[in-house]
Amino acid sequence: MSPKLKKTVKRVRKSPLPPDRKGKTVTKKSTAVAVAPTSKAVAAPKRAQAWGGVIPKDNSGKEGAQTAEFCNKVAVIYGVPSLGVNAMGGNPYLNKDGRLFLLYDLCKDKDAVESISTEFLQMSLASDQASIARVTIKLANGLTVNATGEASSASVKLDAVKKTLNMMAETRATNRAIWKIVAQRVWDRVAENIATLSEEDQKRVINAGAVSAEEMDRPAPKITDDDTLIEHLKGKIDATDDLKTLYENRDKLTESKLSPTVKKAVLEYLEKRLAALNAIADLATVEKETVQQ
Repeated sequence: MSPKLKKTVKRVRKSPLPPDRKGKTVTKKSTAVAVAPTSKAVAAPKRAQAWGGVIPKDNSGKEGAQTAEFCNKVAVIYGVPSLGVNAMGGNPYLNKDGRLFLLYDLCKDKDAVESISTEFLQMSLASDQASIARVTIKLANGLTVNATGEASSASVKLDAVKKTLNMMAETRATNRAIWKIVAQRVWDRVAENIATLSEEDQKRVINAGAVSAEEMDRPAPKITDDDTLIEHLKGKIDATDDLKTLYENRDKLTESKLSPTVKKAVLEYLEKRLAALNAIADLATVEKETVQQ
């Protein structure tokens, strides 16, 4: 009998049978029955389970497999686990877990994260009520950064997310606060690792950090008046820390068919944003050169 089979002994007791010809009593003997262990059917996953967030990387089919492979490249370039990168519409992006990993990976020792707190300026108690959250991150070196995130049925496309507006507002605020702290150091890391990619793939990699899924989930706004459009475009500028992207947007804005009022106001705001980011970049360069000396 194979040692892998489970040996079960079934004992049967019955009343004695009538005596046989010799006058002896006959009883049935116990019989050993070998029972093979039953196996349970296990559903094999159709894709590798290596994702985080609410939108998994679909690696089914040739195109999906290429997207998953590219997501893994993005994870290496940004220095995050593969769980920190997802894809939406074939485009990779850093999810909340990836951004949190970068925060704790880049902020250590005297720059370590001391606390992350959330304050709801307005909670959504109904599907037609917007949620506004402010997230504050404090570092051990005394730096305090806060950012605000908003979520409403008008600013969210996915029906499932519309039922969790408070969570979405907090996530948007968290992502923005984190990026304010780590953006410069992340771009330095990306610049060192991106050289081996094609120009097209480089743009996809850069966009993976510049835009989060929560921002991608916003529907295209319908704006009619100049003042509202100006404020909307200013918000887009504030949400971008990548100098290359901002310079490209400046060229597009200059050649756009927007009204002179909108174009002038947004260009002035964009120039101030570029000046501030260039000043930060120059300061970081000076500090790096000082350390090397």
